[in-house]
Amino acid sequence: MAAVFASAAKLQKLVPDAVLVGGSAAVLYAGHRESFHHDHVLQDLANRYDLVVEAVEASEGWATSIRASRPPLTIMGSLDGVEAGLRQLRRTRP
Repeated sequence: MAAVFASAAKLQKLVPDAVLVGGSAAVLYAGHRESFHHDHVLQDLANRYDLVVEAVEASEGWATSIRASRPPLTIMGSLDGVEAGLRQLRRTRP
């Protein structure tokens, strides 16, 4: 899990308003399982997709998955060998 959290922290330095969600966030909180990737949401990814892509692609260790990404709503790839995703926030309430 240390590699996943290090990769997630690095991604959040590249995109400071990205919020960690999903299984990795649950593991961080509850410590009840393992996760091998990290997902983040952004409130405005659709509006600034190109800027976010530039930011992550400028980082050493990032590789974009063109096949898995769906502009302008998702950027999928890996950072330092850990699968990672950035997604457009779709709802503001659970």
